[in-house]
Amino acid sequence: MLRIPNVMAEEVPNKPLDYYTCAFKKSKLNRFLGSDNQETYFSITQRGRIVWEILATTAYGKRKHAEIGVERLLEEEIYKAAYALHDGTFEKPKQPIRPEKLNDRQILYEYWARWGKWFKYQPLDHIREYFGEKVGIYFAWL
Repeated sequence: MLRIPNVMAEEVPNKPLDYYTCAFKKSKLNRFLGSDNQETYFSITQRGRIVWEILATTAYGKRKHAEIGVERLLEEEIYKAAYALHDGTFEKPKQPIRPEKLNDRQILYEYWARWGKWFKYQPLDHIREYFGEKVGIYFAWL
């Protein structure tokens, strides 16, 4: 049977695993994917959320009243802004590298965040893995 190739499709390396998620419990750590490697157990997105939760709930100052969290520090203009930083470089190394060796930012830059990719399908699994579920759903319905 002859098939017309889909010009919008593109093979993107390092497709994230398809799995179910649930609330984390340290007592059930061994049941979670990747629990054997503490360095990579939490995704970039999850690490960012954990850091933000710590910043949002940490008390500061000598008074007890309403001295909690980075939002309050922003309101008082102690900080001008607070936002998550990206992890790793987005540029490919000068020497040739196999696509499987690219980090998440490099994959998104090469296969999504470029003018030459506007007509291709978006790598939604990669977007969700890097930016989180809310952003992934946003781009799915864009």
